[in-house]
Amino acid sequence: MQVVFVHGVNTRDNGHDLYKQAVAARDDRLRRLAFGADAKVYSPYWGQYGLPGKDLESFPAAKGAVQALGNPRSPLSTESFLALAKKNFIDLIAALSVAAISTADLSSDQDRRAIEDYWMAAVAYAEARGTPGWLVDVGTDAEFADKLSAEVGMASKIRSLGTGWLPGLPEFDFHALAAQGARKVAAGFLAQFLGDALMFFSRRAQSAAVRQEITKHIVLAATAAAVDNGPLILIGHSMGGTVLHEVLSDPEEVALIEKQLGRPLVVDLFLSVGTQIGLFAELNLFPTSSGERALAVPIKNYWNIYDYTDTLAFLCGPLVKGSVDFEVNTAAGFIESHSAYFQSALFYARLKARLKAIGIIS
Repeated sequence: MQVVFVHGVNTRDNGHDLYKQAVAARDDRLRRLAFGADAKVYSPYWGQYGLPGKDLESFPAAKGAVQALGNPRSPLSTESFLALAKKNFIDLIAALSVAAISTADLSSDQDRRAIEDYWMAAVAYAEARGTPGWLVDVGTDAEFADKLSAEVGMASKIRSLGTGWLPGLPEFDFHALAAQGARKVAAGFLAQFLGDALMFFSRRAQSAAVRQEITKHIVLAATAAAVDNGPLILIGHSMGGTVLHEVLSDPEEVALIEKQLGRPLVVDLFLSVGTQIGLFAELNLFPTSSGERALAVPIKNYWNIYDYTDTLAFLCGPLVKGSVDFEVNTAAGFIESHSAYFQSALFYARLKARLKAIGIIS
């Protein structure tokens, strides 16, 4: 099985090991938690062609630099794990899995995998049990954590990681979120998103370099898939899905790919995750392919997955022929939701079940 993963915006390799470790961890999760150990994952990098950085003159450096329009309000209180668990157990487990996996130590594969395995087991437990009856018998967050680890059946293994295995949830302080938290994080991200999107659709020299990087890996993966007689999977996260869709909706680009392959290109699964494909299709920014196909190549399965909390994710179904929309609730916060998909145990559990249903994996 050959899997090509195209990253989205705000992805930059700054010359240190953190980027390489993050890619290696994500690719490892794709194999272990979804597609199987024999899957080969290709991860083309196109971040070097986007917006150079977030140090923009138009970007407010700090809150309070200008006169305030009104007085800030007091923050809201934060609920305990136990209270949240009693309201919606599966959502709490999903949110904790994102927090735990996204903050795991990338330098230790053994510890990172233990955390991932624990939260995959916790999601399976939550999906099978619903709201557990034992919640009425625990009175503190510490008791909740102990009971959860015991019930999941991995208490000794997970406790060997130390006290940090149970992550903290971000405080649900909506006033602070609106006033500074969201602005501090989201504005820089949106600036980079707009810069990368405008680069791709306007600066054709740079976007040609992006397409070349993507098509190179599609050719490598498709060639290996033909040799192995296995499926070809194309995954695009955020703007990465838009880039993939644009490449495969351009008959000239597809012709170049097929010339290198020496045969027609066929994609077993096109997986769009948290993307803007539907939005850009509605704005008529993609090349128009002939016939009834969504793209200029046969796509056996076109799935678009989005989290309703993710404000940068859009539907494909109404705009892209043959595509099917799926909603997933990662239970991540407003700021984290766009990047939470591939750090969510619930996402991998649901994806794996869908892959089995169509025969991609057994």
